[in-house]
Amino acid sequence: MYLSTSSIQSGRQCHKRLWLELHQPDAADAGDAAQGRFDEGCRFGEIARVLLGGGALIHADHLHMDEALLGTAEQLSRPRESIPQLFELAFSHESVRVRLDVLQRDVGYDTLIEVKSSSQVKPEYLWDCAIQAWVARGAGRHVTRVKLLHVNRVRA
Repeated sequence: MYLSTSSIQSGRQCHKRLWLELHQPDAADAGDAAQGRFDEGCRFGEIARVLLGGGALIHADHLHMDEALLGTAEQLSRPRESIPQLFELAFSHESVRVRLDVLQRDVGYDTLIEVKSSSQVKPEYLWDCAIQAWVARGAGRHVTRVKLLHVNRVRA
């Protein structure tokens, strides 16, 4: 059994919710609204990839975490010069598995970028960043910078 960023966030909100998610996952019904938010986040992630420039995308979806972990390890084994930036990569540390939106590789350190489709920073986003940085560092990455990318509502 593994925890994820979202399950840790659920446990922060309500211990019973976390227990139910772990022990009775079929009992939760995400509903159309939750699916809509998920789809919007995926579309925003695609836009962010274009804005941030090229890089390697780990194609395995959230249901295929083992494949995502293998794909991440494979891409990270390649020289930084050939793949300076990765998208949707996966890490595992102490029974916590996460998917990072973006990891920028530089000489001697990495920058983690968490992408949100919201126009404002919410406290839980900072927790998302902290959990992901902890797991990435525990998995051996030298993450020294964490950025939160979100929508800017100011019009030019």
